Parts: sequence; structure tokens; C-alpha cells
Amino acid sequence: MELTVTYKVLVVEDEALIRRNIVKKIQGLNLGFNVIGSTSDGKSALNLIETELPQLVITDIQMPIMDGLELVKALYFTYPNIKVIILSGFHEFEFARQAIQYGVNDYLLKPVVIEELSTALTKIKRSEERRVGKECPRCV
Repeated sequence: MELTVTYKVLVVEDEALIRRNIVKKIQGLNLGFNVIGSTSDGKSALNLIETELPQLVITDIQMPIMDGLELVKALYFTYPNIKVIILSGFHEFEFARQAIQYGVNDYLLKPVVIEELSTALTKIKRSEERRVGKECPRCV
């Protein structure tokens, strides 16, 4: 009997149209990721993360109040098991370098291509399945 696991996702993006589009794409892919919330800045995201404990955060880099890199840094030190995908409209290597420093799992450029999002989510899902399998071989 195969265990079906659903992964909780939080989407953090300051542009409402892009945020809704990302949520819609995740749900449409039907890969076992459930969007449990969305917000427009890193500070609001941290509040939701504290109560909802998602397994994955998908965040923009440039946002008001608290940007994506500050959010990623906070997650790295406070919630190290949360996986992160960064969305960016910037092709600058410095953003990617800083993201890698804090353990980001993937870095997707906007506009987000559905195939690239699917690949990133599938990679995270497989990584989590391997981790759970090592911790509890009979649970997988």
C-alpha cells in the first residue's frame, strides 16, 4: 500500500496577480503539494510559518517590509527543515549566490514556466520521500 503524502506550501509574493498565478499552477500540477496560504511579504510569511509549519516556502526576492533573502535567512536559522524555492525577475548572480548560502533548493526566474516549477517541486518531493524513508523505512 502506497502512502500518499501531501506537502504544505506557503507562497510569498508581493504582486497579487503573480501570487495567484503561482498558487493556481501548484494546484494544477497535482503533485501532492497543498497551498496552505499566501502572503505579500516576508514578515507576514514568518507569522504564517510559525502557525502552519509548511514543508515548502516559495518566495519572491524583492518585496516590501521583509524581502525574500531576509526571509530565507530567517528560515535557515529558525526552521532549517523547510525547503525553499526562490522566484526572481533578476538574472543577477549575486542574488543566487546569497540564496545558495542559505540552503535554497531552487531558484526560478519570472515569469515562472510550468515545466520548471513542476521539475523543482518533483525534486523536492523526491528529496523529502528519501528523507522520510531513511527516518522511518516502514512509513514509505
